[in-house]
Amino acid sequence: MENYTNCNIKCGFYELDITPFLGEHIPGYSSIRIADGVKSKLSVKALAVGHSEVEAVIIAIDGIRTTTEICDGIYRRVLELVGVAQEKILVAATHNHTAATYFDNKIQKEDPFYTQFLIRRGADCAVMAIKAMEEGTIRYGCGKTENMAFIRNYRLKDGAIRTNPGVLNPEIVAPIGQPDEDFPFMLFYNKDGKPLGALSSFSLHHDTVTGTEYCADFSGALADELKQAYGRDFVSVFLAGFCGNVNHINVNLPVEEWKHPVYLHIGKTLFRTMHENAAQACAMETTEVRSMKRTFEIEQRKVSPEKIEEAKALLKLDPATLGKPLGKYPELPAFKRAKAPVLIDYAKTQDKPCTVVIQAIRIGDCIIYALCGEIYVEFQHYLKENSPATFNMFSSLSNGSFGGYLPTQDMYEVETLYEAQLPSAKLKKGSGEFLVEQLVEMAKALMK
Repeated sequence: MENYTNCNIKCGFYELDITPFLGEHIPGYSSIRIADGVKSKLSVKALAVGHSEVEAVIIAIDGIRTTTEICDGIYRRVLELVGVAQEKILVAATHNHTAATYFDNKIQKEDPFYTQFLIRRGADCAVMAIKAMEEGTIRYGCGKTENMAFIRNYRLKDGAIRTNPGVLNPEIVAPIGQPDEDFPFMLFYNKDGKPLGALSSFSLHHDTVTGTEYCADFSGALADELKQAYGRDFVSVFLAGFCGNVNHINVNLPVEEWKHPVYLHIGKTLFRTMHENAAQACAMETTEVRSMKRTFEIEQRKVSPEKIEEAKALLKLDPATLGKPLGKYPELPAFKRAKAPVLIDYAKTQDKPCTVVIQAIRIGDCIIYALCGEIYVEFQHYLKENSPATFNMFSSLSNGSFGGYLPTQDMYEVETLYEAQLPSAKLKKGSGEFLVEQLVEMAKALMK
């Protein structure tokens, strides 16, 4: 690859180890998991981009979500240390289900010491990326993946819509939607042609690893492959695309025919996709870098008095008599009882609006769209169709606020759908549609 000096731009990468302490609670399910080992180390990674000054900083944390506490703490420390304001900073989580708990949760317990450690590490990583900035160039690429991402909601023969209804379930009629199999990436080189790092985005639930060992999941496997190919100092900053209704489960293929370990297979496949498309990656035509954030107060959904009374009544029952609270049957008493304490607590604050931060970052010919929560992939399809940019990337679970689901408005009233349940999908119906329209407006302003 030639002509590395055609871009008047600076970029810098850095990464730090944030592997939690053993004995911490692992989040992600309605059960207690205590960490007793490390399958692969967790990291926080940062990319800083700009010209004479920093115009954008992207921080990716190996964790299940971002919180307002985490983000505000990082913003304050970065501002204090290097003077970069939060409007230029994107803080995202990979949605890792084998990390640690660092927020208020009625099921798992937070370790406040680790939370503060994570804030400091996240900010320090951003500061070091800023200090590492050097002249370089950027190239855009996008590869196509197959048979890795699957819609996880299906219509069954009885008319119900189920999340993860089971492999080879004969009652399945069809999936509700289409995944996004594109794998967009940016490769960054210094002026001498040395590869510095990559920014990439893929829409697949970061939940391919089970058990009680910490693991960076498939984005960690991707990072390991990239280091082997481009050098140990190469940093892979990965953003979890909009994948609230997308996971790795192929319901049409027996589990014994899957390629195991799944996280290694996906990580290696993403690496091959990037590596094979790197030669055709396009040089950045413009060096414009800008970031824009907007904050909204979004009304929350309301729990009816009947639902609250039902939850209180269920709490009086012995859970052993109700069976296992399977996520694919949210209308059954066992599931409702497991969620009852959270639902009752939610009802106490449901009249208070939820603060939602959205962000769009322009890096040359690319727009990065960032939203909080677990967002349905349909919103990603919409943004791609309406984006003013040639290249597009997506970042869910970003910049704090809530970590629940953001379904399309036609899915809100589906009682049998796991992702539509309160208090997880707590923003009022139609919020997703409103927020992506705002993102399109922001992108158009950035591309002027």
